[in-house]
Amino acid sequence: MAKPAAVLVGGILLGALTVFTATQFGRPGSPSPDEVVRDISNVPVMAHAAAEKHRNEQYVGLTSIQELIALPTEFARSAALFSLADRSDSAGVQDLIFQANRVADDVERANLLNVLFFRLAELDPQSALVLARSDEFGGVKSIERTVWRAWARKDLDEALFEAKTQTSIAYQNFAAQSLYAAFGYMGNETTSRIKDELGIGPDRSSRGRYLYRLADKSTAGAIAFINSLDRGIEQQEYVSWLAYYVSLADPHDALTHANQFHVAADGERFEAIINSNIARENPLATID
Repeated sequence: MAKPAAVLVGGILLGALTVFTATQFGRPGSPSPDEVVRDISNVPVMAHAAAEKHRNEQYVGLTSIQELIALPTEFARSAALFSLADRSDSAGVQDLIFQANRVADDVERANLLNVLFFRLAELDPQSALVLARSDEFGGVKSIERTVWRAWARKDLDEALFEAKTQTSIAYQNFAAQSLYAAFGYMGNETTSRIKDELGIGPDRSSRGRYLYRLADKSTAGAIAFINSLDRGIEQQEYVSWLAYYVSLADPHDALTHANQFHVAADGERFEAIINSNIARENPLATID
């Protein structure tokens, strides 16, 4: 368990850290995400021999994101990134984050930032959270979700305490849903603990994602979950969500599961939605 005094001090320091980080990273006039200059582009590919030399040396000679981008394969770039992030302290990782944010390629930039923010959250979660909410990164909500996930995976006690002491309901809810996502959304002891301690349940998105995870494993398993619920609005939502979801792959196969619902009305609702989707996809065949 986390030491309450130490965690409390960490929570108190967040305010001061916010001011410091805003001064260092979010100065008035600092660029918004749309204004950041993405000037790392069209980097010449490193020769195979040079790349192999770096690999043999475990990439210790690479010190910048631009050098890393020059490596010829995605696997090599990933290996170099983990090596570079692993041997950097909090300040070093933050510097790498700002370098990575200048990468022009959207996919490459997103991958780099995901790894680097995850690493920063392991090293210095308070700074990672403040930076994720700064002007430059606050518009990309997946970054803050990455911070909460890394924090919770490293120390769930501290992450829960921080989530409870967030200064607004919106921040608390965002933290809660991020923690649910980090531990499978629903249906296990950890997600039950998150709900009990924060007093915030999974939202519609989290509940939907949990159902889709069940359906990906087994449509019958997802229906069994729905059958286990008390009847009500949420239970009816699950029936509709499942019908839409399974009809995307093979609607005719999905229809064969309609009789697995314990309540006939649920099976009829499930079947009607799938038939409606079939008709919408191929109206002529449906008329025939």
